[in-house]
This record gives sequence, structure tokens and C-alpha cells, in this order.
Amino acid sequence: MLLVIAHAIDLIAVSILIIGFAVSLGVFAPQMLRAYQQHSGKEAFMVFRRMRWSLGQVLLLALEVLIVSDIIFSVAHRSLDDIAILGATVLI
Repeated sequence: MLLVIAHAIDLIAVSILIIGFAVSLGVFAPQMLRAYQQHSGKEAFMVFRRMRWSLGQVLLLALEVLIVSDIIFSVAHRSLDDIAILGATVLI
């Protein structure tokens, strides 16, 4: 049962990545195109920075969800190798 929950949480993390990337691209791509059409390099750079910030937040959220999944997987298996992998993932 715990393995099913861990795999479901993995799917949630992947969904967060896909949806977050699509939303960020949908929000910031038109702004970037508009800035380039107006030949505003400074505005394009600011939009790019905001897009990077948004994608970074999405990536961190997905990684946190994956860590939860790894914790549940480690509880289900309780092997020393899995716990070592989880520890290395959390340290990174």
C-alpha cells in the first residue's frame, strides 16, 4: 500500500513540473515577445529573470514532493541502501 502511495506522489511531482513549466511559459513567453518587439533589452532581461524565478520555484516544489515520496518508499522497504540514497538526496 505504501508503494502505491509513493508512486502516486511521484506522479504528482511530475505533474507539478509539467504544469508549472507550461504555466510559466504561457505567462512569460508573450511578455518576452512583446519586450523584443519593442526592442527593450532591459525589459526582456527582467521578464527572463522573473521566468527563471518562477521555474526555480516550480522545480523546488517538485523536488520537495519527490523527497516525501522517497521517505515513504524508504519506510516501506527499510533497507540501508535506500536510506543512504535518501540521505544523499536531502543533502543535495
